[in-house]
Amino acid sequence: MKIEVSKKRWGEAQVYEMEYWKKVKKTNSPGYLEKSKKMKNEIKEYFNLNNESRILQIGCGPDDVIHQWGEGQKYGIDPQMNNYKKFGLLKEKGVKNIEGIGEKLPFQ
Repeated sequence: MKIEVSKKRWGEAQVYEMEYWKKVKKTNSPGYLEKSKKMKNEIKEYFNLNNESRILQIGCGPDDVIHQWGEGQKYGIDPQMNNYKKFGLLKEKGVKNIEGIGEKLPFQ
């Protein structure tokens, strides 16, 4: 089943996303970090990841599970990546951060 999202709705969602991350940065809210750490631990229960693993998170935001990961070649894709960099929100942490969307991955 294919769901179409209007350009207007897409734009509204992107504005909301940036406002959320700006608020997190301003308030130093640790809630999302706790959620990310919990998700990381749950993922490790199912996958044997190591330094040779390639890990991709689509829609990673500026600081999510992929940014908490220690091992592996890490890639994060998000449509707001350049804005996260521009506003000083992005946590690099050894992740190759790429602006893009899951429907059009920039890989071969």
